[in-house]
Amino acid sequence: MVILVPDLDSAAPMLALLRRSGSAPEPSELPEGFVIDNRLHSVRWNSTELHLTDHEHELLVMMAGDLERVWTHEQLHAGVWRDSFLPTATHLQSTVKRLRRKLAGAGVPL
Repeated sequence: MVILVPDLDSAAPMLALLRRSGSAPEPSELPEGFVIDNRLHSVRWNSTELHLTDHEHELLVMMAGDLERVWTHEQLHAGVWRDSFLPTATHLQSTVKRLRRKLAGAGVPL
């Protein structure tokens, strides 16, 4: 589950509310059959290769590297775009939306 919030202070109450309602799953491992190969810059779900942009791939690698972490917009932006300039969160939200659409389209359990 990906939840975009403006800062860490906003994340804690939202996660607590989701957990109480039973809507937020506890963090777990990546699903079996899901492979991220950084050397080949590829992502596979069972026998299907997902065609991701560089930014989508970098975002997935960051978030999959620590499934229990809460990321801020600034941290994701700095890790994916490799700079500190963050004009708006729109580009990050668009990248998350495209990535989720591609994962869901391939049948990856989100």
